[in-house]
Amino acid sequence: MSGPPDISLNVLVASADPAILDVAQRALVATGDKPTSAMSVAEALATAQAERYDVAFVDVSLDGDTGLALVHHLRTLVAGLVVYVLASPKKVELATEGVSLGAAGILVTPLTGDALAQAAGEVRVRNVDAQRRHDLEVELLRMRRRSDLLDRLIRLARGSGQSEAVRVITDAFAQATQAKGVVLYAAFEAPGGDCVRLATSGTARDMPAIARLDELAKTFELRKARPVSLKTSHGLIGIVAIEGGIADVETEHATLVELATVVLALMDSRRPRGQAMKDERGAVYSGAYFQDIAAREIDKAKRHGRRVSICAIALDGSDRVTKDELENVVRQVVRDTDVLASETPNEYLLLMPETGGLGAHACRRRIFTRIEGDRRQRSSNALSDRRGPVPSRRGAPVTIGSATYPHDGVALERLVRIAKNRASAQARSAVHTLSLAQLALPEAVDMLLAKPILDSGVTSPFPLELASHAFLSLVGQACLEARRGGGATIYVTVHPSMGVASAVRQAVRDAKDITVRAVDARGVPGCGDVEAVVVAAEHGHWVCCGRVTKDRFRGVHAADPLLADLVAHRLAQAGGLRGP
Repeated sequence: MSGPPDISLNVLVASADPAILDVAQRALVATGDKPTSAMSVAEALATAQAERYDVAFVDVSLDGDTGLALVHHLRTLVAGLVVYVLASPKKVELATEGVSLGAAGILVTPLTGDALAQAAGEVRVRNVDAQRRHDLEVELLRMRRRSDLLDRLIRLARGSGQSEAVRVITDAFAQATQAKGVVLYAAFEAPGGDCVRLATSGTARDMPAIARLDELAKTFELRKARPVSLKTSHGLIGIVAIEGGIADVETEHATLVELATVVLALMDSRRPRGQAMKDERGAVYSGAYFQDIAAREIDKAKRHGRRVSICAIALDGSDRVTKDELENVVRQVVRDTDVLASETPNEYLLLMPETGGLGAHACRRRIFTRIEGDRRQRSSNALSDRRGPVPSRRGAPVTIGSATYPHDGVALERLVRIAKNRASAQARSAVHTLSLAQLALPEAVDMLLAKPILDSGVTSPFPLELASHAFLSLVGQACLEARRGGGATIYVTVHPSMGVASAVRQAVRDAKDITVRAVDARGVPGCGDVEAVVVAAEHGHWVCCGRVTKDRFRGVHAADPLLADLVAHRLAQAGGLRGP
């Protein structure tokens, strides 16, 4: 037969009788309880407010038979308090009123230690049973939640909601561990032990999208993130990294670790075999993995109201820029969280998470600048080796088009298609077909005036001849359109006769995220009557340039990002500004 439960009670004894207090002290200490004495009603109330008690013994004769009032007041002050009434044989009838006030029973004085110990023991057993019921209810609720979560995750992982499944797992870790940031990676044995980021939350959103195991270990150590390995019988299948929160994740939240492992195992079993994460050279990632990661990033951008950009990069197949040279340049330019994938032998896709249209265009510009610098260096080396200069050919060896979620579309297929179309259109840019790259601003404007229509493409320059007021209205409307997507930078020439710069400033006067750079180019030879406006906005570029004669503007306009960059750069040079 088992002994009494090993639990100590806090006991309040309210009586002015020294004999009662002495018996209670000896009996309750012997049973391992903690008795506290109160010799007046006021002292009993003050003591009950300062300490939580499990049981109270109240003498009804306290303070001239006012002790009976303590039954109600003590039970009001201390939730769940069990009260026993102490009464002499003459006052048992008075004590019965205490039962009607909520007392658990009556102990008749003179008091014995056995009677006190028995009453305290009943309370002890009652408390133990209540605690056991509470623990069982908590465990049952935990098991139900675990079962519901596991069932939901299995349905998501087996169906089309794999992105939702990994997000649920990440959010569950963040909530359970109270972490500042959580990231979930899928781990692969080959090639090179690469890991793919599946989902993030909080401060972990800037973790690398793809990295080797050793690189991730260094990142976790640097950021003081605690990694938790997700393993099956076949080995490591994933990693959860936690920034902040509780210290021991695997012990206290083993259920979540188990669920995350089950989800990744199910997703891995559904993944088509034979797909390599990287191409055959191990240099860039495969198109299949690009599709998987890009879909997740777009899904995350939808949930958090963010932007994602995709660039389509194409080589012309000549020896002017090789695959290795292009890949090295791109890897040096992009961030660690960006993903470069090979789609065909001469075509690449670049994923830039949390990057808007202006950021994508800036990345394109950096790639072009680096490639052109490398080509010039090779040309210089060829001259020094007396082999002659590298022959100049028409067109660009590399073309890049970009598309941004949500401005250009919300579906991955549409974004990729738009990026490819823009890369193709860039090959027909006036910068290449008219060889404008080496021309100064007045010569470039004259060339565009002489050959304004190149083809029927959406980015081709078209002729424009307007009266001054109509031209100012067109420029103002373009500037208003620039505000639609958020931030923008506008380059404009300053000519008092036309007032184009004033029209631009008026159109964007209350826009805090639009920068206007006015350039006085009249001092540059050939630019005395040149008017130009370049709008570089989040959702696209627009350029308009030409000459003014007798209050009429004659020129061209185009939605060509390369031409916009060229004109903006020439304007910046003329005004001594930092170029785009």
